[in-house]
Amino acid sequence: MGEAKSSAAPAAVNTRVLLAIAAILIVNSHLEAYYPLSFLAGDGLFGYGLFFFIAGLGLGLSAKRDMRSFKDYYWRRFARIYPTFWLMRLTFAFVHNDFATMGPLDAVKIFLWPTDNTFIGPLMLDYALLYFVLRPQRTEVIRKTLFGVMVPVLGLWVYLAPEMHMMQRMSLNWLFAGLIYFQMMLFGAYLAADIGPERKYRFGWDTVAVSFLFALYVAARLFIQRGTLPAMLYPLLFVLLAAIFYFLLQIACSYELAAILKRVPRLATLVMLIGASTLELYFVHERLVPLALLQEIVFPLNIVVLWMILLPLSVLLEKAVSAFRRRYLKVN
Repeated sequence: MGEAKSSAAPAAVNTRVLLAIAAILIVNSHLEAYYPLSFLAGDGLFGYGLFFFIAGLGLGLSAKRDMRSFKDYYWRRFARIYPTFWLMRLTFAFVHNDFATMGPLDAVKIFLWPTDNTFIGPLMLDYALLYFVLRPQRTEVIRKTLFGVMVPVLGLWVYLAPEMHMMQRMSLNWLFAGLIYFQMMLFGAYLAADIGPERKYRFGWDTVAVSFLFALYVAARLFIQRGTLPAMLYPLLFVLLAAIFYFLLQIACSYELAAILKRVPRLATLVMLIGASTLELYFVHERLVPLALLQEIVFPLNIVVLWMILLPLSVLLEKAVSAFRRRYLKVN
């Protein structure tokens, strides 16, 4: 990342593709009732980890160009997350009359922090922690922090080993999960240091590597869930994910990916829409997926119909909230 601010051209990395992959996997992880075989509903572990990785990557790239004050930096993170969350959460709070049983402290916990959403609490905390790692604008600080966090992660791993069978779902021990996802964010920020405006040409080998590692990841996860492999090996899945994310980043920086999206404009548009409205997709799908009306449609038409409703609603929500953010919060 260097000792000083850089005036280099913007990095040639297609984060929209990465965000689209994360969004699709996160939504898919909640579709157990839509599939004839519930294990096809995956992979939230992959999707959440990739989202935190991309967050670190984007903020790492931004820090190379300019390091804002903490107030400005955190306000931008807050303004990106909370207006969408509040719009969705308040709407359904009124619909379900949640305020009738909600005290002041409950309201703070639900609407500010950590919220009743499993995603916002750790994300906003990790955003704050990441700022102080990025502040010196030195790659070695990120690297040392990344390895330093491994110490408590390994300690918790050993401590929680007897209960690892309970950690085969997304409901990992909150501290263990928080540290793991912070490492993913740090990993993204660290790799951002080596990304320049030039594109790379290793698309073929990177695709082979991603395919192999993903097959290994899926097999390992299934074997752990079925008891073929010991449950305490579950955290090793994150090691495989980190390797997958590294090669996905190479693909996102490749000339070949840019060429494919240029040749197939409809695919490029779809990727752009999903990638740009990832946050909105997350909040909207939470409300649509449980609807019995959608679940009862025959497979795979139920998933097609879900996405036909989900994506337009999310895009409209993203455009509305973005306009609000620019006009009233003065944040682009």
